[in-house]
Amino acid sequence: MRAPRVVVVLAAVAFAVATPLGVGYASDSSSPGSTGSIAGTVTGDGGSVAGACVDLEGGYSTPPQTHTDSNGAYLFSDLATSTSGEYYFVEVDASCSADLDADNYLRYQSTGVSVTAGQTTTVDVSLQLGGSAAGRILDASGNPLAGVCVGAYPDDPAFIGWAQGYTQTDADGSFVLRGVIPGDYRIKIDGCYASTVPSGPDIQPEYYYNDGGSVSNGTQSKADLTTVPIAKGSQALLEDQKTAPGADLVLTTDVDPTGIQPYIFPVDSGYTDLLDAGLMDPVFGLNGWKVTKLIPGDYKIGYQYWDPVTGLSRAGYIGYYKGIGVDGSMDTATAIPVVEGDNEISDHIVVPPIVDSTTTLSVSPNRVPAGSQMTITARVTSNSGTHVPAGVIDFFDLSVGGAAGGQYLGPSVLDSSGRATLPWTVLTGSHTIAAYYSGDGGTHDSHGEIAIVDGVAPGGSSGGGGGAAPPAQSTVTGTVDDGESLSSDPGGTPNDANPLIINVSTPKGGSISIDETPPDTNISGYKILNVGATITAPAATTSDPLKVTFQVFDGKLPNGYYGSDLTVFRDGSPVADCDTPDVAAPDPCVASRTTENGVTTIVVLSSHASTWDVEAANVGRIGGRDRITTAVAVSQDSFPNGNAGAVVLARADDFPDALVGAPLAAAKNAPLLLTDGAALPAATASEIDRALPNGQTVYVLGGPAAIPDSVVTQLQRSGYTVVRYGGNDRFDTAVKVADALGDPQTVLLATGTNFPDALAAGPAAAHVGGVVLLTNGKALPAATSGYVSKHADTVYAIGGPAAAADPTAMPVFGADRYATATAVATRFFPAPTAIGVATAANFPDALSGGAQLALVGEPLVLSSPESVPSATTDYLTSVRGTATTAHMFGGVQALADAVRSQIEHALGS
Repeated sequence: MRAPRVVVVLAAVAFAVATPLGVGYASDSSSPGSTGSIAGTVTGDGGSVAGACVDLEGGYSTPPQTHTDSNGAYLFSDLATSTSGEYYFVEVDASCSADLDADNYLRYQSTGVSVTAGQTTTVDVSLQLGGSAAGRILDASGNPLAGVCVGAYPDDPAFIGWAQGYTQTDADGSFVLRGVIPGDYRIKIDGCYASTVPSGPDIQPEYYYNDGGSVSNGTQSKADLTTVPIAKGSQALLEDQKTAPGADLVLTTDVDPTGIQPYIFPVDSGYTDLLDAGLMDPVFGLNGWKVTKLIPGDYKIGYQYWDPVTGLSRAGYIGYYKGIGVDGSMDTATAIPVVEGDNEISDHIVVPPIVDSTTTLSVSPNRVPAGSQMTITARVTSNSGTHVPAGVIDFFDLSVGGAAGGQYLGPSVLDSSGRATLPWTVLTGSHTIAAYYSGDGGTHDSHGEIAIVDGVAPGGSSGGGGGAAPPAQSTVTGTVDDGESLSSDPGGTPNDANPLIINVSTPKGGSISIDETPPDTNISGYKILNVGATITAPAATTSDPLKVTFQVFDGKLPNGYYGSDLTVFRDGSPVADCDTPDVAAPDPCVASRTTENGVTTIVVLSSHASTWDVEAANVGRIGGRDRITTAVAVSQDSFPNGNAGAVVLARADDFPDALVGAPLAAAKNAPLLLTDGAALPAATASEIDRALPNGQTVYVLGGPAAIPDSVVTQLQRSGYTVVRYGGNDRFDTAVKVADALGDPQTVLLATGTNFPDALAAGPAAAHVGGVVLLTNGKALPAATSGYVSKHADTVYAIGGPAAAADPTAMPVFGADRYATATAVATRFFPAPTAIGVATAANFPDALSGGAQLALVGEPLVLSSPESVPSATTDYLTSVRGTATTAHMFGGVQALADAVRSQIEHALGS
C-alpha cells in the first residue's frame, strides 16, 4: 500500500546550484529552448537509499516519476531551462524503497530549482529519519474496512491543526502512517469527509484506543484516547480497531431551501474535535440537507442566511431548529436525539428579509472629568423599521492602538430594544469610540462612531447615519502659538458635506484659516471628489515646514475608488513623496500615507499654504515595498473599516496552493495575505489583527510544508480559528478548496505548473460562483477529474495546457499569457466598470489583487513590467465605454509608471 504523497517536513539539503523561488517570471506558452538536467543522490541514516520515488513538479512540463538506483542516484534530463523564470521542485518519497527505514523517512520537497541550458543542476537530498505507525481498521463485525482516513495528530491539548501523518486504509483494512516526526500522537480514525478524495465509508469518527479491538465510546473523547509514542527509526504497531456505523441525519423543510445554510452542533462538547465543521450539505432533488458520519448523541441546528449568488453567509443566525427565531440563541434551540443509522427530521424555516441597519452612539453623562466613568450606549435599528436586531456589539477606541485598528474595549449584547451599553473610564485627549455590529441574519452589519474630547461628548449621536449633524461650517480660523495646530473639525468628524478633515501645524505662531470650499480643479486622469480647501498660514521653510494633514473618509468615495487612489494636489500640481524625513523636499511632499478604520490619512510637508485638492486617480496603484506589504495594502483598500469575514493566508514564495485562493476569499469576504518562514511577517500579523475580528477564521492554503504548523499555532494563540486546506499535492489542495465552497458546479481549469492562467481565472471563477481546479500541464490529475466528473455541470479550460488536458471543456485561451487573460476577461466580464492589472512576471501581487477583484466582481488582466502588451491594450480600449477605473497591483518594480500612462491612454482617461 502506498500512502498519499504529503510533504511533512523539509529535510537538510545541499544544493550545488540553489536559486531562490520567485526571482524572474514564468515563461510564455512558446516552446522552450535548449534543455538541461537535474540530478542528485538520496541518502538516509544508513547511507544511500535505493528505489526511492523521485518526482519533479513545476517547470515547463512534468516528467514521469523516477526511482533512485542502487547508489541512491537519480536523473531528470531534457528539461526546459529557467531562462524565463521556470522553476522545478524535487520531491522524494522513500516509501517505494526496500530500505528498512523506508516508511520512517520524512518526505521531502525542495525549494525552487533552476535549470541552465547544457548543464546539470545537482540537488542532493539527505532524508530526515522519523518514525511510523501501522495497524488495521475493521467494521463492527471484524471485517476489514477500506478507505478509512487515519491521521496522527500531536498529543497537545492546545493543538488544533493539520495531521503530521495522514493516509487511507488499503483493501485489507491496513494502513501505515509514514514519515512522522518523532513524538506523542493521538490517532484519529474517521470515514473521511467531503473534503477528502475519495470519501471513505460511513463510520463514526473515533480515536485509537487499545481496548482489544472492541467498539468503545471511550475512544470518542480526548480524555479516553490512547496516546501513541512514535520513535525515530521505528514503527509503532497498533492493535486492530473496530468501528461503529455512522449516524446520519436528513433535515427537510416545507419552504424553498435556497438562501438557507444549516449548521449542526453536538450538545456534548467532549467530542466536538472529532467532528467536521457543522456544515450540512444540500441534497440534490430534496428540499433539505444531510450530514453523515456523526457520533450518536444530542445535536442542535442553527440556520444562517446564505446568498446563493455571492456564496456569502451572514455572521448571525436567522433561527434555530424548533427554537424561537431571530431573537433566540443556540441555548434555546431544541436538542435532536440522533441514533446510529438513518435519522430524519423536518422543520418550518422562516427566512427574514435582509435589511440595512444603522448603528448610533450616545453617552451618559455628556461631560465627566478624566478618570470617571461614562456609559456608552449603542443602538442598532433596521432601516425597514420592522425588525429588531439581535446579537453582539463590539466596542473599540479607534484613537489607541495605531495600525492594529484601535483598542478593543469589549463586547455587549443587544437587549430586546436593540440597545447595548458599555461603561468606559474617560481618558484625556481625543478619543473616537466605535461600535461594530456584525448582523444577525435579518440585518446587515453597520457601525457607529462618537468623538469624546477630554471627557466632553456631543449631546446627540454620530455615525451610521444616525443623529443630527452639526451645522455646516466651511471656514475655520484661529490663532496658534509656535508648533501648535488648527483643525477644520475639532470634534473628529466632518461638519459639512466635504468628507475631509484638515489639520494644519505651523512651526511659527500666527493666524491660520482653513476654507473647505472645494476648488474642484479639473485634472486629466482624475475623478473630481469635491474634496479640498484653501489654507492660509504663517510662512515656513523647507527645513522647518508646515505639516498639513488630510483625512478622507473612504466611505464617501465613489464606487470603484479606494484610498490608495487618492492624490493631493497643490495649486493643480500633484504632490510627490518626500525624499528626506521631516524636510519638504521636494516642496511640497507627502511624508506619510495610511489607511485604517475607514479613513485615509495623508501628511504633507510644505513651505507655504495654498489651494489644495484631493482627487482620485482613474488609474491607481496599490503597492508596498515588497509582496508582503503589497498584499497588506490591498487588504487595507478592500477592508478600510476592518471587519473582514475571514482571512485567506497563502505562501509568499510559491504559487501552487495559492492559485485557487481568489474564489475562497470572495466566498468568505476575505483578503488574501501572504506569509513566509516559521512565523508570520510582522506586517501580515498586524493586518490580520486590524482587519479580522478576534475569534474569526483564517484559512490556510497548503500543508505544513507550505505554511508551517508554527504559523497556525501563532494564529491560534492570537485568538483566531484556523482551517487548513492542504492536500497530497497542489491538485488535491484545489479540490479541497472546491469542496469547502459548497459543491460549486462551475469549474475553471488552469494549469498548476505555472501561474498566469490560474491567476486570471480566479476572479472569473468567483464571478460565476465557480472554482479554479488545476491540471498537471496537459494532463488531468485524478483528483481534478474525479471532482469534475462528480460535481461539475459547466467546465471551462483556461489556457492552452488546460484545453489539452480536457478537450471536452469549453476552451478560453489566447496566443500567450496576456492574450489568455484578456480572453478570460472578455468571456466573463463583457462590460466591467473597473479593471485590475498585475505583472505577468511574478505571481504574488496578482494573488492579493485577484482576491480583491473577486470580491467586487471585476477582471484581472496582465502586463509586462515595462509596457502593456498589445492584447491587453486592445481589451482596455474595447471596454473604455464602461470601465472608468483601473487598479495596478504592485510597486514600480512590478509595473513601471510608463505602464500606468499606457493604461490611462487605452481607457481614454
